[in-house]
Amino acid sequence: MIVKNYLLKAVLLVLTFAFVFMSGVDCDAKGDTLKEMLSAEGENETQNQLPCSGVIANPTNIKLVDCNADSATVSWDAVPGATGYIFYYVFNGKAGAMPVGNKTKYKFAVANLQNGGYLNECYIIAYAEAVDPTTGQVVYDYSCTGVGTDLGAHFTGIRRLTKKIKTIRVLNPMPSSKQFTIGAIYDGDGFEIEGMGMDGKNKFKGKGKNALTKQIKVKKKNTVYKFRVRPYVKLAKKTKKGKWSAWQYFICIENDAVQGNLVNRTSNKKYKLSWPKLNGVSKIVLSRSTSTTGSFTKVGTAKGSSTSFVINKTFELYTTYYVKLTFYSKVGKKEKKVDEKMVSIRIVRQ
Repeated sequence: MIVKNYLLKAVLLVLTFAFVFMSGVDCDAKGDTLKEMLSAEGENETQNQLPCSGVIANPTNIKLVDCNADSATVSWDAVPGATGYIFYYVFNGKAGAMPVGNKTKYKFAVANLQNGGYLNECYIIAYAEAVDPTTGQVVYDYSCTGVGTDLGAHFTGIRRLTKKIKTIRVLNPMPSSKQFTIGAIYDGDGFEIEGMGMDGKNKFKGKGKNALTKQIKVKKKNTVYKFRVRPYVKLAKKTKKGKWSAWQYFICIENDAVQGNLVNRTSNKKYKLSWPKLNGVSKIVLSRSTSTTGSFTKVGTAKGSSTSFVINKTFELYTTYYVKLTFYSKVGKKEKKVDEKMVSIRIVRQ
């Protein structure tokens, strides 16, 4: 019980000074306060800081050896003469410490911390436990003072690894140059991409290193592509990868690729829409509305091989209509919505 009490007091002292340091306060100015705390406990009354003889060195070779969405594991080399270690961390201005005994590896939770964030730094403190031959009390020497920047061995390489990326987007498509950007939200050191056309051809790969986006170049435009992503983290001796996301789909087509005009210029009926020949499309469903946020009414279905469709409906003069083209592709035995484009139509007569 004596050992646990003394160690707990030391941990609290370290935590107190580290918190002051991380809060941007002059820690050395707090020496008198620490002296009073030590004196009140009857320990090291002549010390103005935590006992540190210099015999015990700080831990070295700290590294991240494992992580996932919930936890991270850090290891370090054993310190000669040390009988135990304290794992100390700071998160969102709050400090905490955990005695880990003589272990040189520590696994800790990273998911359920304040504001949904996670640890990004920690300190490892070594200590030596001994019995004072004069008093018979258990005493400790620490590898740090807990004052100023002397908080132990500092490590900032803590990471989380998203199990499976769910937030994925196609950004800034540039079909004319057959390029597009994939964006993903995740925790990790980067994310991998693999994709292909719906026929399994025109494959592509990419890797977003320390980034949330990655530009990809493909071989053909006016083509439906599918892709998926997975995150990764660089550990001390290997790269750990998350699971592949669900397949994502998009059609590499210009925004202005869909053009239209009235079949009969003297009538405001039968409006014809045309587009380039598309690859990987099984059908196109067309729907119409007078508002981009309102409900759309289906006006017809075109085959995937089609390059035009006539909407046999009346378009009222001086009214803006929005026609949505929803593209589908065969995925297994089902037809899956893969993308959509919208065009506006307004008929005005002189």
